[in-house]
Amino acid sequence: MYKLEANLQFVWERQLFNQSDLRTEDGQRLDVLFPGYLNRDSGPDFKEAKVRIGDILFVGNVELHLKTSDWLKHGHQNDLNYQNIILHVILEADVCPSIISPEIPHLSIKKYLLLDEYKVERLRRNKDLFGFHCRELVSHSEIASQKIFDEWKWSLVEQRFILKRDHLYNELKILKGDVRQWAYQVFARVFGKPLNAYAMEYLSKMVPVTKLGRLPRDLFHYQVVFFGLSGLLDQYSDESYFKRLSEQWALIKYKYAGSELSLTDWKYFRLRPYGFPDRRLAQFAALNFHRSLDIDELLAFSKKQDAYQYLGFSIGAEWEGRCRVNKMGIDLPLSTGLSLEFKDRLIINAIIPVMMVLAKYQGQPLLAVRAFEILETLTAERNVHQRAIRSMGIQTKTALDTQAALMLRERYCKKYQCLKCQFWADIK
Repeated sequence: MYKLEANLQFVWERQLFNQSDLRTEDGQRLDVLFPGYLNRDSGPDFKEAKVRIGDILFVGNVELHLKTSDWLKHGHQNDLNYQNIILHVILEADVCPSIISPEIPHLSIKKYLLLDEYKVERLRRNKDLFGFHCRELVSHSEIASQKIFDEWKWSLVEQRFILKRDHLYNELKILKGDVRQWAYQVFARVFGKPLNAYAMEYLSKMVPVTKLGRLPRDLFHYQVVFFGLSGLLDQYSDESYFKRLSEQWALIKYKYAGSELSLTDWKYFRLRPYGFPDRRLAQFAALNFHRSLDIDELLAFSKKQDAYQYLGFSIGAEWEGRCRVNKMGIDLPLSTGLSLEFKDRLIINAIIPVMMVLAKYQGQPLLAVRAFEILETLTAERNVHQRAIRSMGIQTKTALDTQAALMLRERYCKKYQCLKCQFWADIK
């Protein structure tokens, strides 16, 4: 028996109960489509919930109580705020629900609970900023967390890349099978992450890959087009490289009239200099100049060294030590090539997903096998989420491990799918 209503609210909010055959007190089939938003002010516990009772969809407020009689004890029968309740969730029906109101459906949730209050209380009080809500519980328990993770990680990675694959496959169908334009847009988004993915993708649509093929075979000309359309040349600078870009853009701008982005479309907040959009644009221009996104070459990759060689190009001498298009003068050692860490990011988020989608689109399952083999040889990514999962006693040694950890966080922890999690089942 639960003693705290806060724990019952937590169970409802995170849907930590068996929902396979929910029935109201009068025997009607109940489906919870959305539990609602927890209300921390006066009024019903949850607002804007969506439930289907029988064949009727209800949208409105949900109230929870430990006992049916609490409705009367709290005086809700005389409060106008409780007149549009679509569902009353109770733990124990100590009085007949019809005494409260025959119009309000009631759910007695006790027989559907799967967790005792002790577990719920521990989970509720151990919310984690990084999303691994049972992190403290795991790190202080005696469960074999590394063994559980190692046995589950392949399934987690498969789930993650199937979701990515299906999403990108739909994009490919929208483009009517134009593989080069689709791959071009996928790469553009990755070059723009985390803050400028939309702007980069928009830019890739303004200059489709077919139009790139008609540009003069000159890296500087590619940079002129990308920086001109980006709007980053719409500022003043007397720096020589910037002036050359601006002067050349003024000569060809009429060909792209009305399609430029603006300075405000690009975000710099909390980005490190090597991740500034100016530098990413120069790198994206160089990728398309040097490689032309040859799909057959991408699909021939069998090991990470193939991808490293593909991404081993120069973005131009002007970009050595430069992070902004309109000025020089920073102390960071920025080279004219892509860093190893960024190459790995491109492989994980662009090359491997492209290989997996085309494995499905072209009916070549061995492509997907090679993609996973490449992933397993890449170095583990470095971020705060990986540090958090390591504190649970789990070592992530490869990119396959870190991608599995991300899936654990995104699909299970953030959505509180604790009942489906391999770790939660072993926490005592």
